[in-house]
Amino acid sequence: MMVDLARTPVSPAEAAESAITAARADIDAIDQKVLALLADRVQANEVIAAAKIAAGVTMPLRPAREVTMLRKLIAEAPPGVDPDLIFDVWRAMIAANVRRQKAVEVVVPEVGDIVRLFDTARRHFSGAARINRLSETRDVLNHIAENASVVAVMPWPAPSGPGAWWAMLTERRYSKLSIIAGLPMRGTGEPEAALVAPGAVLEEAGGDRTFGLAFDPHHRSIRAMNEAGFKAHETFRVRETVMLEIEGFVAAGDPRVAVAIRHGLEGFRVVGAYARI
Repeated sequence: MMVDLARTPVSPAEAAESAITAARADIDAIDQKVLALLADRVQANEVIAAAKIAAGVTMPLRPAREVTMLRKLIAEAPPGVDPDLIFDVWRAMIAANVRRQKAVEVVVPEVGDIVRLFDTARRHFSGAARINRLSETRDVLNHIAENASVVAVMPWPAPSGPGAWWAMLTERRYSKLSIIAGLPMRGTGEPEAALVAPGAVLEEAGGDRTFGLAFDPHHRSIRAMNEAGFKAHETFRVRETVMLEIEGFVAAGDPRVAVAIRHGLEGFRVVGAYARI
């Protein structure tokens, strides 16, 4: 008697193994396509790197561009694709592209929860980044003020303790330093750390918060900001120096600043802006 092999019962284990084998073959084929696309992305990044070198750009970081791009990717993702996966994959690619554009040294101060601060820096810049430690926040600010290719991951600004470093930004030697991002970029509420860089051009991403410093011995800053049309609040104060957090992005040359100055705002300077995903 002939046995019909086409109708031979297949056990659940055999069916599962067959499905796994087929899915793995699909994954292997997809991986080859991903590799080819990564190669195309690297080539495009090389063009950008060459153009930046020709233009004399010393700082390859553009956090606002990253935030805008990642928001768009997450919004356009097909159903079932985890937003955190999108964020992690593209952040890894961005970090790799930055390393190819220019070797950027990352420094953190050995203050507060140094383990968490170092981990925040590592997660943002990836395991391949060179991250160094300096003992004090002032040591870190001095280092990045003297080196155009160094950025710092600092404790998030606070009224006292390790986060009170923000008051040093009033000093002339730190006039070119800016807070360019809150880390981690993805999340709600207050960030854990501030990314500080020298000579960076702040850019708008949407939903931004802007930091400004002012000399405010007579407590006029909030009234002056309101008169100018800003929505701002006093975040911290050290004697006559006040740090203001402003809703929205304040660009260089914003005419509202001149209005605020006429209403009593003294020594105002934008020292940073950030947006989150």
